[in-house]
Amino acid sequence: MSSTILCLALLVYHEARNQPVIGQQAVMEVAYNRSKHKNYPNSVCSVVKQSDQFSWYKGSLKPPSKEKESWEKSYKLASDFYTKKTNHTKGAIFFNTTRMGVRYKVTTENGKPCKIGGHIFY
Repeated sequence: MSSTILCLALLVYHEARNQPVIGQQAVMEVAYNRSKHKNYPNSVCSVVKQSDQFSWYKGSLKPPSKEKESWEKSYKLASDFYTKKTNHTKGAIFFNTTRMGVRYKVTTENGKPCKIGGHIFY
């Protein structure tokens, strides 16, 4: 099991398992984009583990024991993303729920936030 795929799968499971596939891919894009950005760690797992970034991360990257079907779907999607990246968010390095609105300076390649499912990406 690749550690990068595990980190992406956990991110999708905890942040976007109730979102459409495009929204799940967009969440993974943010972690990937951050890993390529000068202000963030240079690996997806380091981004996921970074302090105060994702509230679900508590120091362990164990697969969840609940909702096995959701976990399997998250892992499959992460495996697919690992081999063929998407770019629905145009380089976004932030996302949050639409209930919070845009909370940071817009950072997408085209300078505009985008809404996908229940999240805003920028």
